[in-house]
Amino acid sequence: MRRTDREVTDAQKMKAILDRCKIVSYAMWDGKKPYAVIMNFGYEFTPEGKLRLYSHSALEGKKVSIIRGICNKAAAIMECGERVVIDPEIPCKSGSAFQSIMPAAQ
Repeated sequence: MRRTDREVTDAQKMKAILDRCKIVSYAMWDGKKPYAVIMNFGYEFTPEGKLRLYSHSALEGKKVSIIRGICNKAAAIMECGERVVIDPEIPCKSGSAFQSIMPAAQ
């Protein structure tokens, strides 16, 4: 992470962010191009402190085929509290404010 001053490493703070998030975006590689899907999710922290995500899914389909075959890993991003910040004087200083969780790939 480039901005380590904004990194959240405390499990309780991460849990507070996760509790506000409603969706997760999973991204993966299908062998030719990126593929992403947005889903609802649940989560738990394992006794070892690792974040485990749960999403409802059919037992077949593109996402499942990619994970079972070509790429057995996926990136996940959850975000919440989105707010657009506009600087009417200097548009280049406009942006957005949000919180997000991006678990490290295992």
